[in-house]
Amino acid sequence: MDSCSRFYTISDTNNQTVCYPFFIKPKLSIDYNPNYHDLCVQEADMPFGNKRRFLKVIIRNTGWQVAENCEASLTLENTTNIARPPSTEPKRLIWDNNQEHRTIGARNGDAVLYIVFSDNSFTNPQFDNGKNLPDDRKTYAMIATIRSFANVNPSYIPFVQDGIGIGNTNFKLVVKVTNRAYAEQRFKIHVNSNWHELSMERIS
Repeated sequence: MDSCSRFYTISDTNNQTVCYPFFIKPKLSIDYNPNYHDLCVQEADMPFGNKRRFLKVIIRNTGWQVAENCEASLTLENTTNIARPPSTEPKRLIWDNNQEHRTIGARNGDAVLYIVFSDNSFTNPQFDNGKNLPDDRKTYAMIATIRSFANVNPSYIPFVQDGIGIGNTNFKLVVKVTNRAYAEQRFKIHVNSNWHELSMERIS
C-alpha cells in the first residue's frame, strides 16, 4: 500500500510531496468588527442619488481544504417590533462576488458576506394599499438577499419579506459548504429611522 493512500497528497512550494490526513476539511469562522471600516461597515453613494449603509462579515477558512460553494442564510429568531416583523423563512445572503455562492481558498482564505443594509430614502413615505404607513410599520433596513441588493431605485421597495422595521431583531447566521463544514453565529441588528445608525452585534 502506498504510504500516502490514506492521505491527501499535496506538493509544497519546493515541489516536495507532503501527506496530510484524509479527514482534512475546511474550517470556517465568522469575523465581525464594526471598527473594520469599509470592510464590515461601509457607506456608499448609489446610482439614483440615495445613500446606503452596509453591514458585512468576513468568513475565514483556516482549514487545509478549499471551502467550495459556500452559501449563507439569515433566519429570524425574535424581534421587538411586533407591528412589522421580518418573515420567518431563511434568507439566502449575497457575497462580495454578487452571487449566492462563494468558494473560499484554503489556509487563511477569506470572503466578505453582506448581512443587511439601510438606505436614506427609507425615510420617505411608504404605503400599503394606498395608506401611508406609520413609522413602526415602515421598512428601514433590508436583509442583503440577491433580490433586495439588486434594487437600487429609492422610489421602490420590493420584497418586503426581506425588510426590517425599527427595533432590535435577533437573527441566526449559518454558513454552509458543500464539503460539510459550516459555521454559525447569532447577531442582534439595531434599526432606527436614521439610516446612518444601522448597527449589529454578536450575541451568544
